[in-house]
Amino acid sequence: MENVRNRNPKNEPKKAPVETLTLEAINASSICLQNTLGMICDPVANTVEAPCLFRNTLAAVNAVSVANMAMAGFDGVIPLDEVIAVHHEVGGNMPRAYRCTGLGGLAQTPTSKAIEAKMSRRRNQGGCGSRGCGGCGKGF
Repeated sequence: MENVRNRNPKNEPKKAPVETLTLEAINASSICLQNTLGMICDPVANTVEAPCLFRNTLAAVNAVSVANMAMAGFDGVIPLDEVIAVHHEVGGNMPRAYRCTGLGGLAQTPTSKAIEAKMSRRRNQGGCGSRGCGGCGKGF
């Protein structure tokens, strides 16, 4: 009987075949996109900061989690090409106010409007926006 150490003298991890890795990546993509289906874009004060930064962080955690799930053998159930088609359909049916226009969702809250007015005043006074986004270093 052959010793396992003789077959793998450097104790290197086994490598999965390319086909397996490809299927896992496609499955992870499908699950990841299913988790974000219908997400709106409602930038506070018409800037790509809040809630965009928070949602991007959540998307990164989602990606790592579903990659682990796919490598563990979880099935995304719906194939990636169908998920992409549904994303397109949902996006097309979503009201304009929720498609990165600043006309709906969190972008229309009183706080968002107050932040937008404050940034506008700074811009008009040669502050925020006069040297590019964040040039004054004050953020919101």
